[in-house]
Amino acid sequence: MSDPGPRRGPSTPTEWVIAGIFLAAILVAFAAEILDDYTPFKLSAVLFVAFWMPLIAVHEAGHAVVAFVFGWRVKQIVIGMGNPIGRFRIGSADVEIRLFAIEGVVRCVPTKLRLPHIESALIFFGGPGIELLLAAGIVLIGGADVMLEPSDEYGVIVWQSLALAAAAQAVFNLIPFVVRGADGDLVSDGFGIILSLFRPWSYYEAMIVRWLSLFFGGPFMRGISFGMVAVGLLAITGLSSGGDDKKAAADLKKLQGTWQFLSQSVGGKDRPKEDVARLTITFAGDKWTVRDGDKLVQAGTHKLDPSKKPNQVDAIVTDGEGKGGTT
Repeated sequence: MSDPGPRRGPSTPTEWVIAGIFLAAILVAFAAEILDDYTPFKLSAVLFVAFWMPLIAVHEAGHAVVAFVFGWRVKQIVIGMGNPIGRFRIGSADVEIRLFAIEGVVRCVPTKLRLPHIESALIFFGGPGIELLLAAGIVLIGGADVMLEPSDEYGVIVWQSLALAAAAQAVFNLIPFVVRGADGDLVSDGFGIILSLFRPWSYYEAMIVRWLSLFFGGPFMRGISFGMVAVGLLAITGLSSGGDDKKAAADLKKLQGTWQFLSQSVGGKDRPKEDVARLTITFAGDKWTVRDGDKLVQAGTHKLDPSKKPNQVDAIVTDGEGKGGTT
């Protein structure tokens, strides 16, 4: 589930020629080894490599499915590395297919803070987990006495190779390691599980705030759109109405009253504490108001839609900075 960073594949004609020659040499050597004293069992090596690449998609789908089950917002799914060769959308997630399918990434953020450490760890495990289930299912359905013994039957070899590739990819990803490079860190799922369990609560709060700023952009990124603060508070308090209007109303009561700002960043720089200390946001029914001391900064309304999973919040600015805006 780690972010592979802005790695790229060949881009210039010369790079493509060099990459092509290198790949062709490997394939020729691979084919020569298989054809030398050929037996059907040798095809398992070819099938192992062939299955590895589509299993990357299965692996990333495992991460995305577990994230969705826990109500996290899946922002992007990347299959492979190098230059993009295709893009499409599934629900809220942008899916990008890249040239070399040897790694992948699922970018997701929590929409509410319940047990973020456990949820994050299980999301990291989701990729290897689905591959282990696939391998175990093949062995159980095909029979351990058949699947775990060498065979010259082509059909059995295909299933054995798929199970082996799935299990190998899962085990490899569960090994804790991190590869540091100029483009960023590549963290294995095993290391991600460990990190998830020991990260501070504030890390997951920051994930929500950072996502809100990137997703909604505009004034919030400049630190002046407090409508996003209303949305962020609804997410961080962990509202879970499950489609029940009465529960939604009860959840909204948790926000009633005046909240004090503890910090604020503008253009990547923290505002002086004495300035932030004057900022408050007040919730009254479905309305919210932000003040700087006695001065009105921004006001609006918010509406929680409990029928959506995860819950959806709409904030409308009715007065002050960004009047007329909707988030």
